[in-house]
Amino acid sequence: MRETIQFGQGAGQHPDADQISGFVEHALPAHEREEMLAHLAVCPECRATVRMSQTAVEEAGKPVEAARRRPWFAGWAVALPIAGALAAMVVFALYLRHTASVRQTANEPAQMAESEKPERPEVEERPESNPTQEAPATKTEEAEKSPAAAGTIAK
Repeated sequence: MRETIQFGQGAGQHPDADQISGFVEHALPAHEREEMLAHLAVCPECRATVRMSQTAVEEAGKPVEAARRRPWFAGWAVALPIAGALAAMVVFALYLRHTASVRQTANEPAQMAESEKPERPEVEERPESNPTQEAPATKTEEAEKSPAAAGTIAK
């Protein structure tokens, strides 16, 4: 097993796991990052470790795509045309029924109520029983008898 020694203490010593993970995650301060780059330039073992760590971090850093949810009205794309076709069929059926009833009533003769002219009751003539009593004259009769009275009525 390989012994981990703090980075920077000796020329042949390797950085520890915390320093390598800090480098991979870009969390090291600028001076430690430069020391790590200098060490990686000469150490193939540490380069391999960083390469394996970077692929693991890149894979873990990728967002996982969630299953796409369909909007609630996506099913209406089929339902709306079907509902429209049904509504059109109902309207057409009502139209046919209406025109059939109009044709049927047009073929039948029109029934009109007939009324008869009412008969006028016959007025019985009364015999004048008292010739001395005269019936009171109406205004039109008076106008016929006297021309002076006719002028007053016309006004």
